[in-house]
Amino acid sequence: MSELQQAEMAKLHSHITQDVHKLVDKYLRIIEWEVPETDESAAREMILQQIKITLETL
Repeated sequence: MSELQQAEMAKLHSHITQDVHKLVDKYLRIIEWEVPETDESAAREMILQQIKITLETL
C-alpha cells in the first residue's frame, strides 16, 4: 500500500469505526424491539459475528 493510500486509510479509520458502531446499534435496536428481554452484550456479539461472516464474503 502506498503512503498516500495509508494516509487516506488513516483519515477514514474514525469514519469507518463510527459507521460500524452505528450499524451494530441499528441491529441491536431491532433485536431489542423483537425480543425485549434480550441480553445486550450477547446480542452485540451475535451481530458482530454476522458482520464478520459477511465481511469474509466480500
